[in-house]
Amino acid sequence: MKIYTFFGLLTMLLACTKTETKECPDDIQCTEVFVTIGVKVQDAFGNDILLSSSVSALEISGKELYKEQEKTGYHTIVTDLSKGDISKNGSVVIFKGYKKIAGEEVLICSEKFIIGHDCCHVLKLAGKDIITIP
Repeated sequence: MKIYTFFGLLTMLLACTKTETKECPDDIQCTEVFVTIGVKVQDAFGNDILLSSSVSALEISGKELYKEQEKTGYHTIVTDLSKGDISKNGSVVIFKGYKKIAGEEVLICSEKFIIGHDCCHVLKLAGKDIITIP
């Protein structure tokens, strides 16, 4: 009788144990398109602003996802190369833009974006298309 009780309890325990599921299947077929998500940085008149540098990082860990130097117009937030660092359902990514003023790097913009992926490519789930600097 004790052996039946033991196997009954063991069966119930195994049935109630959660199994870990991967976010994406190993055999998924993806296109060879390379996706880049970015944002334009402009002044109040719609003119592109030259940033001396910009950096995108995960809000929680601070892990840097992308960095650029001296660029005008469209600035990269993340690319498909960062897909493994973000959650499929979305991770908060902070984009920071810097401008050299009197020889010093000054933070002129900081914006939050929610970036996820569809197992193949990164997706912008929330965030601005244009950052306007007054």
